Amino acid sequence: SRGLGDVYKRQVNGLGSRYVASVAAGTKLFQVICCPFDAMGATMATYCGQNVGACRLDRLGQGIRSCSLLGLAYAVVAFCAMLVFADPCAMLFLTPSEPQLDLLVSLTSRYVTSVAAFFFPLALVNIIRFSIQGMGYSSFAILAGVLEMAARAGVGLGLVPVFGYTAVCVASPAAWIAADLF
Repeated sequence: SRGLGDVYKRQVNGLGSRYVASVAAGTKLFQVICCPFDAMGATMATYCGQNVGACRLDRLGQGIRSCSLLGLAYAVVAFCAMLVFADPCAMLFLTPSEPQLDLLVSLTSRYVTSVAAFFFPLALVNIIRFSIQGMGYSSFAILAGVLEMAARAGVGLGLVPVFGYTAVCVASPAAWIAADLF
């Protein structure tokens, strides 16, 4: 398959095996840290769907605001935790006998810390997209997802060749911001 996601992967792969390994480890760590954002999204889909079904549209704004504040609080805590604990957390997904371990830990920590700085836009992506879906406007949610993939591919094509690993570290945040702007 030669989709938009493949463009980004090919660019990361072109940087070399150390960078690929650090992105893989960073992505695994990211997936663990971001479970609450997924839960917030699923919760908001149900909440909005039930309130639309009950014709209680007055509750939608308050629910989205409350969940967004919760997302902001968790984003700040998670970012602060990554500032302090990124290196030991990176070791959860790296092999201690790996050659150039210090470099891999450093690259993984850089990736995770860079991504964590943008956790609030990620929280909004999940909260808003799933809320929209719960309200019955799934085509808008799908379009936001397409824009997210397009932004990630754009960073892969346009910025990774110029800025290298730094661009890889901001590809997901750029995608989240693109989806949020939509």
